[in-house]
Amino acid sequence: MRSCSCASQLLSVIYSVGETLEKNKQTDVLCLDFAKVLDTVDHYILIEKLKWYDVTGQLSDSFPTT
Repeated sequence: MRSCSCASQLLSVIYSVGETLEKNKQTDVLCLDFAKVLDTVDHYILIEKLKWYDVTGQLSDSFPTT
């Protein structure tokens, strides 16, 4: 998320997880550190790979598509 601190992003994730847990829905969390990778990899290729592995939803939708 652009222009958000790590702390505000963490609070957003915790809030979202809490909401789904209150609704007794399954919550899956995948933690990856893309900091250095995103500086060197073509974003379009990364998104296509994520889609190929069926990683969809907010994660892949938050990346630019061009």
